[in-house]
Amino acid sequence: MTSRQKRWTADQVRALGVRTDIRTAGSIFGLSSTQAYEAAKAERLPFPVLRVGVRYVVPVAPILQLLGIDGGSDDRLAASDQRRSGGGEPPGPDTNEARPAPPGQAAAAS
Repeated sequence: MTSRQKRWTADQVRALGVRTDIRTAGSIFGLSSTQAYEAAKAERLPFPVLRVGVRYVVPVAPILQLLGIDGGSDDRLAASDQRRSGGGEPPGPDTNEARPAPPGQAAAAS
């Protein structure tokens, strides 16, 4: 590693948010901008790269997963989707709560 290359911490990678650019993603893995663009064009990167017009966009979650950093899957999104669909955790064995019917379906009569 040369003195110009940045050494990324787990917190810095998490702080990128949901997506980043190809230069940043490449630098996390020690690639120069040129190397990152060439690898993206040749589809040789170990993470997904989305082409948006003339830009490359990289989701951060797969990078976190590759690095073995907690937060590699967006648990908040999954929980949000579950709440929206009415599919939260099933009731515990000591409760008499019925699970809510999915949207568009009537609840079964007891």
